Amino acid sequence: MEPTEDMEEQEDACGDEVASAFSIGDLAEEDIPEEAEASADGIEVEDIEALVTDVQDHVFGEMRLPEHVVTELQTAWNTFLAQQPSRDSAGDAIYSAIFDAAPELQYLFKTARSVMAMKFVNALNMLVADLPRPTVLKANTETLSFQHLDIDVTTPRAGVFRDAICELLQQELGANLTTLALSGLQALLNYTAGAMIYVRREYSDRINILRASWIAASHARLAEQEEQAANGQPLASMDRLPAAALEGEAEPASNSKRAKKIQATKVPENFNEMFCFNAAVMGFNMGINWMEAVLDQFENMVLNASNTNRLQEECDVLSLRLIKIKDPIVFA
Repeated sequence: MEPTEDMEEQEDACGDEVASAFSIGDLAEEDIPEEAEASADGIEVEDIEALVTDVQDHVFGEMRLPEHVVTELQTAWNTFLAQQPSRDSAGDAIYSAIFDAAPELQYLFKTARSVMAMKFVNALNMLVADLPRPTVLKANTETLSFQHLDIDVTTPRAGVFRDAICELLQQELGANLTTLALSGLQALLNYTAGAMIYVRREYSDRINILRASWIAASHARLAEQEEQAANGQPLASMDRLPAAALEGEAEPASNSKRAKKIQATKVPENFNEMFCFNAAVMGFNMGINWMEAVLDQFENMVLNASNTNRLQEECDVLSLRLIKIKDPIVFA
């Protein structure tokens, strides 16, 4: 969405007012949030003046808006919600504004329109409500960022979302959307987008390490399964564990005798084999059914750790499989 001339003129006319309002050092002492005085205690604090202008993804700290700016923004947001027939209508208006501004980003909306609309309005409502509590705001923003790890959030895309939402509130509220409220909203949306970019950049290496480690731990099993499938052999499962590992559950044995049996067992070469081996040694072989369900689903969960929607689906599938197991499930 390209900014209109009226919007540019409005921003230029109120530039000085916004700059002075967001400069914490120029505020009266009673207007400064108590947490802002703790900026010297090592807690990173966002540059509010920079956030009003653009996305800042080089650091992810606490955003501490002046109290009167928070009040203006919360009042404007509550007014917007009150003018809508329902929360669903508010979410749909936000969805339409974003979609109309950038139809090419439609592929990012992977869920139904009604669901995505509710996600938009609920997330914005949460963030606006958390503004007086910078620590809580940061924690919730970080959680929201982790939920978008699978989406390539960029500064231009964030600008499209920000401008679309700001213009929607300008159209709906008119004069009720004050300059401070609009600037506060811009800062909040830029802060959220910057957090998403920061988290994706900083934590992508950890996700890659997780995936690489899993592949390294599973490659031997995958190769074995491919060989068995090519030869028409049945795949190994927990009910075909070595007898030396399972006999320990049937009757007590001395430590030395059990040690010999374990030594005679094939040395585990991948995660699945180690899982089965540990289960047998610890006496969990009686709960094979639920352990197999966990083992079968675990790979999908690990490989989709960065995709929260898919990870949730895999966890739901595992829960459904566990529910169908009639035998008692003992986790400890």
